[in-house]
Amino acid sequence: MKIRIRNYEFTLDEPFAAGHMMTAGEARALNGLRAERIREAITRRVIELTPPVNKGAEAASRLLTPEALARLQSEVEALGREFLFRPEARTNRKTAGTVEAEARALALQRVETEARLVGVVLSDEAKQKAVEETLCNPAIQTEARRRIEAKRAVAEAALRELL
Repeated sequence: MKIRIRNYEFTLDEPFAAGHMMTAGEARALNGLRAERIREAITRRVIELTPPVNKGAEAASRLLTPEALARLQSEVEALGREFLFRPEARTNRKTAGTVEAEARALALQRVETEARLVGVVLSDEAKQKAVEETLCNPAIQTEARRRIEAKRAVAEAALRELL
């Protein structure tokens, strides 16, 4: 698992797997996360069913009807019964702009260029392996850091111009 802190990514082990016996604290944390995800899902429905706030409207007129509240409670219970933790989709937005993402892009570019130069077509697996090996090259890491700093400088200059 990767965690991001500013422009850097760090690798973190994943000690939990299917069949892992949980401690009370782990169970509380997972139950809390489950409740939060269900809350997020139901929030849209509450907003849809709550009349808009108008100036001069009484607070009581903005409350859900008992029938609507009962329907929402049924939806919450159904979500609770059906809830499964699913792996979140990985997006490049999480890693875009990080040194690792820049280094990975540079390594991929280098691997593809070298393969074209020697007339070799790499399988996806071979390409991934070559990228991982190329990532260890200090020149790739240095260039990635330089590019991130250059991008940051451009962004800061643009921001100063706007202000």
